Amino acid sequence: MGEGRRRAARLSGIMAQALTAWALVMLIPSWNWISAVLLLTALLVPFRTDGTNRDRAISNFSSGLVLWGVLSTHALDSLLDRLLHGGASPILTSLHLLMVTATVLFVFAGAFYWIHRDDPVDDSA
Repeated sequence: MGEGRRRAARLSGIMAQALTAWALVMLIPSWNWISAVLLLTALLVPFRTDGTNRDRAISNFSSGLVLWGVLSTHALDSLLDRLLHGGASPILTSLHLLMVTATVLFVFAGAFYWIHRDDPVDDSA
């Protein structure tokens, strides 16, 4: 795997996990436990790999997919609250923007690993 792509994959995965942890901390006081469990799942999935680039790519894509599901559920909930009950809840909050950014970073990490999924893994760097 190219040195620059490997660093980009690692860095984007680390930043995505940091943003997911931050979103999880922001979500806990709202007592939305289902979303909190899903965010925790998205946070922990990239740690469970067998070390190959293919497995790392799939785990990062999976985390991005889980985050996207939580984000779309929150956005639709806000939209329905606004339309049906006249609520003033914003559709995109800072929590949602954190989740969007983490989703994009997880997908970038997965894409960088997927490009070199058949290359031998060298974790010496």
